[in-house]
Amino acid sequence: IFFRDGGRIEGDFEGGALHGSATYFYPDGKSSLRGQWEEGDMISAKFYGPTGKPEAKGVEYTLDESSKECFAKRPLLRDPYETSM
Repeated sequence: IFFRDGGRIEGDFEGGALHGSATYFYPDGKSSLRGQWEEGDMISAKFYGPTGKPEAKGVEYTLDESSKECFAKRPLLRDPYETSM
């Protein structure tokens, strides 16, 4: 799947949704989130920078849905791609 901003997703699909291993490539085409998805939701992923190496901090990214009661479980966790700019 390709997005207008230049990002793309490559991975396994089941029933029209990401399911299994997948990689989201940021618009630079090099940085990525690689991990596991279930029924379209990111279960866990790690950030890989432009060099193709995993982020040194080893932070695990997961789906973090907001609700009326909670904006985010980890509101201070910054997007690794935006942080690198």
